[in-house]
Amino acid sequence: MSKIKNLRIFKFILKDIFNKKTVISPNKFHLKKAIEWLQYACSCSGDDGISEGYSLLDGWKVSNLEVSGSIISTLLEYNKVYDLCNGRNYFELAKGIADWLCSIQFKSGAFRFRIIDDEGNKPSVFSTGRILSGLIDIYEESKNELYMSAIIKAGNYLVKKIQEDGSWIEQCYDNNVHSFNIMTSWALLKLYKLNGDIKYKKTAISNVYWTYKQKRRNFWFSNTAPNFDDSSSLQYILYVARGFLECGLILDNDSVSRVALDIVYVLSQYFNSEMNIPMVFTDKWYSLSEDCYSAYIAQLSVLLLRLYEVYDIRKYMVYALRLNDYLKSIQIMNKKRNIDGAIKDSNPIWGGYTPFTFSSITTNVFCDALMFENKCY
Repeated sequence: MSKIKNLRIFKFILKDIFNKKTVISPNKFHLKKAIEWLQYACSCSGDDGISEGYSLLDGWKVSNLEVSGSIISTLLEYNKVYDLCNGRNYFELAKGIADWLCSIQFKSGAFRFRIIDDEGNKPSVFSTGRILSGLIDIYEESKNELYMSAIIKAGNYLVKKIQEDGSWIEQCYDNNVHSFNIMTSWALLKLYKLNGDIKYKKTAISNVYWTYKQKRRNFWFSNTAPNFDDSSSLQYILYVARGFLECGLILDNDSVSRVALDIVYVLSQYFNSEMNIPMVFTDKWYSLSEDCYSAYIAQLSVLLLRLYEVYDIRKYMVYALRLNDYLKSIQIMNKKRNIDGAIKDSNPIWGGYTPFTFSSITTNVFCDALMFENKCY
């Protein structure tokens, strides 16, 4: 068995050495393959969540709660717009995930930190926010009071944990404040829109204000990364940008939304045809990594398409389409069910970000990027 595993890994290495790409097809084809892989990943988790992903080295991983919350929204969008003719109902899959998440919610209203059997199996503010957002989306589709009960509990937990200065620190990663928790404020504002309870709006506004105060003159945000203040991965930078954009839109405050434009303007100096966007930056916006992390690329595409949708900045849409074509070119088309339709985390596959792995979050955000493209273009 180990010889077979090593042979498969060797084939992937050769493919990337010789830069062999997947033929780019219409979005509908790539999206269908990716969604089907995500569905299979749900069946390989050992419960009703979605597996964190598949590793060529270790096989399938256990469920990831944060991604399980995020995929609810993706499945609902796909089912509503793209899957009406295929005879499959991805709403039922999203419902099963949502039911499972509600069944493992803490009494406090919180949800666990990522992997359910990890040593860090404890309440997490950020994970609660991501799951809250997905539960709101499925409640709006189903009007199931089970979800509303979980939603209110999660929202109240987040209100309770906010500090007087507008930050979250208790039950955050490494017990530190994080600018990327503005994504949690977005979830609270979605809840405010849903039921009109002003306490959720006030809590979100206090965090938006705290996050804005982290901004430096060069548009870097302090406390962006979990462990460092002088560097951050692109992932967390994009969380900050998306959080400002969406919070500003709900609050009808353009000055808040335009913070996302400031961040992307700085990032745009690295936009080029080679797709070699830095994945890690110093606080002076210098590159610290030459690896290519697919989830970050997809996340950037989603943000650019959202900015195009809101502000009609065509160059961002054009570049997002290039990013999506790049991701389609590295999507796996393979008879092996474990990887067919998935996006590898790193390119080359042995890169520094979870090497030899196909994470569900990567393929999930890839689906979001393609659906945003179809919506905008």
